[in-house]
Amino acid sequence: MGFEHSPETNGFGLVLLPELIDTKKISYFAPPKNSETVNRHHLYWPKSLYADNELARNFREHPFNSIWLLKSDHVKIHQIYDGVAIPDENVMATFMDEAGLLECLQVSIKAIEMIDAAILTGQVKRLSKSKNEKGRYLDIVGSTVKNAYKIELLNAAIAKVAVEKAVSFLSDNMLSVSA
Repeated sequence: MGFEHSPETNGFGLVLLPELIDTKKISYFAPPKNSETVNRHHLYWPKSLYADNELARNFREHPFNSIWLLKSDHVKIHQIYDGVAIPDENVMATFMDEAGLLECLQVSIKAIEMIDAAILTGQVKRLSKSKNEKGRYLDIVGSTVKNAYKIELLNAAIAKVAVEKAVSFLSDNMLSVSA
């Protein structure tokens, strides 16, 4: 399905953020704290177009395919553009695989933080087991960061935020291990 007015896409058919959006005012992971109300904008719409295909529906609803932005900007986007055609099935599947890689990265970092908190508060009964688990998650984070260069389709800004957070986290953990 083609649309007369659609946001610009890259060579894979993935949406590029419209120029009218001030990228300093958007957030990929949580609503920005602004005085004006914010909305979650799905980069792929209308919803009904994506409803009948499970992969397309999961792709559209994936958190990496929506942004939080000012309501006024959200309204402008929908006034200017009709919607976005469904990308090729292979593109959506690859995107979902890459998103899974970054999600695994975030889950591993959270697990390490929880292990550290449990150790710090004395809630760990078997310290060696907890340290082994932490080491396993650190290995996952390290290997995921090393493989981040393989990401082809995922929005570069999202990948950059996730990888920078992981690199910073690894640096902090390596410093605390050596101290």
